[in-house]
Amino acid sequence: MVIAKAAVEKFRNRQLDDYDWVKDVSESDLDEELNNLIPKPDFHTPPFAHQKAAFLVGVNQNKFLYFLDMDTGKTKLVLDLLSYKFKCEEIGCALVLVPNLVNISGWEQEIDIHAPSLSAVSLIGTLSDRLALFDTEADIFIINYAGLVAMCTTLVKARRGTKKVRAENLDLIKTFTNKFDAIIFDESTAVKNHRSLTFRVGKALAARCTARYALTGTPFGRDPGDLWPQFNIIDGGETLGQTLGIFREAFFKQKKNYWGGYEYTLVKKREPLLYHTLKNKSLRYSLKEVAGSLPAQTFVDTYVESSDTLDKMYQDEINKVIKSGGDYKMMKNCFVHMRMLTSGFLKFESLEGETHTIDLTVNPKIEATMELVQALPHNCKMVIVHEFIHSGELIEKALTRLGIKSQRLWSGTKNKARTIERFVDAGSDHPILIMNHQSGSKGLNLQRANYMVFFESPVSPIDRDQTERRIYRTGQERPVFYYNLMMRGTIDVKIKAYLKQGKDLFRALVEGKEELV
Repeated sequence: MVIAKAAVEKFRNRQLDDYDWVKDVSESDLDEELNNLIPKPDFHTPPFAHQKAAFLVGVNQNKFLYFLDMDTGKTKLVLDLLSYKFKCEEIGCALVLVPNLVNISGWEQEIDIHAPSLSAVSLIGTLSDRLALFDTEADIFIINYAGLVAMCTTLVKARRGTKKVRAENLDLIKTFTNKFDAIIFDESTAVKNHRSLTFRVGKALAARCTARYALTGTPFGRDPGDLWPQFNIIDGGETLGQTLGIFREAFFKQKKNYWGGYEYTLVKKREPLLYHTLKNKSLRYSLKEVAGSLPAQTFVDTYVESSDTLDKMYQDEINKVIKSGGDYKMMKNCFVHMRMLTSGFLKFESLEGETHTIDLTVNPKIEATMELVQALPHNCKMVIVHEFIHSGELIEKALTRLGIKSQRLWSGTKNKARTIERFVDAGSDHPILIMNHQSGSKGLNLQRANYMVFFESPVSPIDRDQTERRIYRTGQERPVFYYNLMMRGTIDVKIKAYLKQGKDLFRALVEGKEELV
């Protein structure tokens, strides 16, 4: 669809709000404004100055996005807002959406601390369990995004073939919309894909809610296009346009990619305009702005050397990429294989369809990791982050051989809460947590540890930042050390460069810094 240039210019030149002014209001003036509210808010735990400012904005704005860094009190802020809106009788029931099941218990704890007068129900268990819990009475219901999709969709026959796919069930969605009039999207990047069922179901629910809030510290990684779905689901297009098309026309340039589709790149001269546009319905607080001075962070790049056998296998994967002719599936498989090889193994499928795993005789990353573990200071704890399930198995076996006790957090962990408790317990003799970042990058308080080793780094800048913040939080009393294990001349080094680019672009837009390294 072609959008007229005049329409795009008009879109760019709109007069929008800017809520950054609230950051300059003195705390005494904030307190005066709070005292003037009718009815007066009842804070169960005292808010910090930035939380007071954000709260006052939310009192007057029912549709808003809070880009608050981790550990700046996003959960408390929204609980204060919900408590106040319940008191004003603006809302009757709220739905909180969280990334993973492990985050549900975190919200339960925060409610007990900051809003104990509110009743809460966690929608967990089987689908039938969740449906039964859904019929109970409470002020707040908490569910993970995947659970919500399961409860609001049904399997239908695909347009082509016999395969069944999930699709929105309007009757089920209506049941949800009739129950809730407030919705919270915690870590709102879960809805960044405008084509996903998560986005479509979330948008259908949000459209009927009086109050809508999104919470995240990192609203996008490398692609600023991730911003549009998150804003659209909250404000219906007021800030970034009702269609993705006009958003792209206003701020991006389009070009055909290698596979025949299109990719969109943010126009550099439009960065300041987009930065100011975001302020229409969002407020940004970085950790540095609000948390004072935490102990220093130290990042150490630890390089390991390859072997002749690994070099040959790695080169074979590169040759496959060269010969692939741009085949996406082939290139993706090769990318995964190259990552596995730098971690000392290769998993592949035979012609008979059977899955096999080969462990290399020499594994430099395991050796480097064990050296770091053995050098861990007394009374300190370490989190070892990995991507692949088999990597977690290799790390666990290596620790066992050394006689070092550990806890492991991954998709197969039966009692994740208990696993975390054993690790963070000051008296525990389990100094190591082996953590798959997909299971533990969000919502966990692991500041009992001040060492983190990236055996394999997340590829996404958002996931990397989220993972780092598990140990660099308020309550951390010691310097924090991050060790990035990389094999020289491999995909590990390229991933590091990718992550750096994504982080710099994030700061340029959301924090208003204009330099892009």
